[in-house]
Amino acid sequence: MIAVAYDVPIPGYKTKTTINLRLWSTKVAYENFDLGAFNAGDHPKAYAAIKTAEKMCYVLYPGDESVEGKMLRLKQQYTLCSASLQDIIARFEKRSGEPVLWEKFPKKVAVHMNDTHPTLCIPQLIRILIDVKGLSWNEAWKITRSVLMKHFGWQSHSKRIYNYGVCTDVLYRQLSTLNSFLDN
Repeated sequence: MIAVAYDVPIPGYKTKTTINLRLWSTKVAYENFDLGAFNAGDHPKAYAAIKTAEKMCYVLYPGDESVEGKMLRLKQQYTLCSASLQDIIARFEKRSGEPVLWEKFPKKVAVHMNDTHPTLCIPQLIRILIDVKGLSWNEAWKITRSVLMKHFGWQSHSKRIYNYGVCTDVLYRQLSTLNSFLDN
């Protein structure tokens, strides 16, 4: 599955300033389309990956009374947070030039977490910095802590406590990242 960005210009009130609101959709990666099944006439099998990808963003915040609803909601949160962070990091790297000076990241980036849904961006940022960008735990934590303390805005509209204990397989790496934090 891949995340596809859709940009919506938002004009300012009584100003010439316009900002960009980046929204996300999900699509199946071309290599996941089962052309063999399609050509054999097994269209439901061929379209299975497409339906899974479309389901991810077709209805945001599905009911979470069932295990399936909890899993879908958590997958949506993870996918949208991850896509946004990867985009933010890619833009930072493009503007930074070579070599990328990660200590400047907190000075150049601000992330606002609206409600509880995007809070996965905290362990996800640590995961990306360690697993993808090759930073040490200490470097990743210092950057994330700095971003959290100075630039991560958070507000919650919900009084509901979410229990996603059944969804640990989706968040295995993020949970291990949090456990490492707690051990240090």
